[in-house]
Amino acid sequence: MPNVLSWDIGQPFPSNFAWTGTRDPSSLLAAPTAFDFMDRFDESAIRLHNQGLIRDAIGVLADLWQVPVTTPEAMTAAMTLVPVPDGLPYAAIDEGRVHLEADLQNLHNIVVNPAFAFEGRIWVRIAAQMYNCIEDYQKLGKAVLALR
Repeated sequence: MPNVLSWDIGQPFPSNFAWTGTRDPSSLLAAPTAFDFMDRFDESAIRLHNQGLIRDAIGVLADLWQVPVTTPEAMTAAMTLVPVPDGLPYAAIDEGRVHLEADLQNLHNIVVNPAFAFEGRIWVRIAAQMYNCIEDYQKLGKAVLALR
């Protein structure tokens, strides 16, 4: 069953799901190019690059923010969570998380996901991809500190 009702919402099932609008084939059309990219740069090399970069990024943020990062390396791959430092003007609740995300984007042009609040802290989710460099995480680290 689709998750979007059609314009026949007033009709009984299954007619109310008969026409769900225009389908977006862009992900299917982009798949061959994505496979070509992975083949050209070698999937194993990409994974190694991303894993090494995320390890370095964790170190940068942990040092700048003076926070422990306790996620085991085996659970990191190319993405992890890092707690933000103490002293920020954002409560460790959903509303504070949303304000932190907005301030980073609006004031510093940084898009990052403050994923959740836990144990009295907001945790940001960072990822490493081929287009990232260590300076991206240094910029994030300094921008968060500037929000104090």
